[in-house]
Amino acid sequence: MDPQSRKDFAQYVLYGNSLDDTTGRTELWASNDVNDTTFVEENISWGTHRIYTLVTRDFLGVGIFRLY
Repeated sequence: MDPQSRKDFAQYVLYGNSLDDTTGRTELWASNDVNDTTFVEENISWGTHRIYTLVTRDFLGVGIFRLY
């Protein structure tokens, strides 16, 4: 589905954490623009393993979670 046609879109939020850090997740990026879909994380040490969670929220605050 074309993101432009999603009239109920409110926000993207990207969280990330290291596999070594079990204390929780850190918000890395957020956008209220449906077309803003690019984030580049810099300064990651070689060999670091990361887990990313992308949350897409609608105007009611309902979120869809995706793990990467």
